[in-house]
Amino acid sequence: MKLQKYDFDLEYSPGKTMVVSDALSRAYLNNQSTEIDQPDLIHCIQFTFDNLPIRFARLTEFQKETASDTTLQQLKEYTLKGWPQQRDIPQTVKPYYNIRDEIVYNNGLLLKGQRIIIPSSLRSTMKAIIHQGHTGIESCKNRARMSVYWPGINAQIEDLVSNCSLCPTYRNKQQKETLIQPTVPNAPWTKVASDLFPLYGHDYVIVTDYFSKYIEIERLTDKSSATVVNKIKKIYTRHGIPKELCSDNGPEYTAACFKQFVKEWDFKHTTSSPHFSQSNGFVERAIQTVKKSLKKAHDGNKDPYLALLVLNTTPGNDNKSPAARLFGRQPRSTLPSLIQPAFPPPPPPKDTRAKTKERYDQHAKDLPDIQPGTVVRICAKEDEKWNQLGKVVEKCAEPRSYRVLNDKGNIVRRNRRHLIPCKDRFQIRNDFDYDDLEVTTRLSSPEPPNEIVTRSGRVVRKPTRYS
Repeated sequence: MKLQKYDFDLEYSPGKTMVVSDALSRAYLNNQSTEIDQPDLIHCIQFTFDNLPIRFARLTEFQKETASDTTLQQLKEYTLKGWPQQRDIPQTVKPYYNIRDEIVYNNGLLLKGQRIIIPSSLRSTMKAIIHQGHTGIESCKNRARMSVYWPGINAQIEDLVSNCSLCPTYRNKQQKETLIQPTVPNAPWTKVASDLFPLYGHDYVIVTDYFSKYIEIERLTDKSSATVVNKIKKIYTRHGIPKELCSDNGPEYTAACFKQFVKEWDFKHTTSSPHFSQSNGFVERAIQTVKKSLKKAHDGNKDPYLALLVLNTTPGNDNKSPAARLFGRQPRSTLPSLIQPAFPPPPPPKDTRAKTKERYDQHAKDLPDIQPGTVVRICAKEDEKWNQLGKVVEKCAEPRSYRVLNDKGNIVRRNRRHLIPCKDRFQIRNDFDYDDLEVTTRLSSPEPPNEIVTRSGRVVRKPTRYS
């Protein structure tokens, strides 16, 4: 502070040329006083005012409002004349007591260090200016720390940003949660996964086994649920009916036709969270492998069936192929081999999932559960904003899944990463649409007589004028 009134030109010099100053640095004065001289303090404060990046009109407004603010006038009196005992200080001035040593008065303004103490009448305006760029909570706090102060400013900034209707819409995606690995059965073809994928203008259904990683695919003539059911039945007749089938929430797997198939063939159907393909990652990885092999066979004019045979007969890290784990023998391929069929089936492969989970969880943590009745913002797709409101109805039996009443009046299922609790006011709009295929329930008055059941099992009610 004492050196601020000087204007220096710094020039480097080697230590050997600075004999006098080097010697005196070891014989410094024994003055331990920390008091700042009054002229130096005045100079520092005046220097701060002279260099304030503020318009004269705004500065005049601050001075005028400070003079009319009773709390700041009381604070000014304590600053200039001294502070009484804490018990004798009015409640409105007590928040300033712990920072009394930092407060100064000059030129009609009160300062905390180099920050202007804002009168209560201007604080709303200052908060709006602080949040002009709609930056985050910490960025707004950093802006405030540069220039302005009043008691409770940090908490008020947090409330301001949290209640802003625009900021949450463009917030970043939530961080990933710790890995939940699917249970791997102890026997082949007990738990399988299924999905659809397109390739070269055609659609295919894939079924892969969790235990052996054996892959079956069938080409579809169309993407109707009935066609998918017939192709999966064809696969089941070759390998038997598994105990559990895992899939996503595509309309082919949620239609009434597929539900009837599950009931008649007596197996459990588990679906992943909508718009969260990671939870069905086992079959997604199998699709990636199959598509690469089929593309290479197509581009090289090779037999695609041989490509699939190679996939299912190639040994893994445990020297056992998917076909060997499934059938208990190594099927013959075009590659000559002396390996004899093995009975009984080989033991399950070495489980490396613990290390995979450990690596994945290094940069992940679980999000807290959301209680029913909590208002949330919904973002189900990567390119969407957090601009849809909803209210949590219940937590599903599936991990990290919730049933949410959205602002269109639909109850949809969403993953925890797609939900952020908020303080917005929830209200159902009346402009219903019929594009969301994940709808499971519609809140409405008693059902009219005329209804249409879509392919996916969705009930669409006709307007009254067409009844």
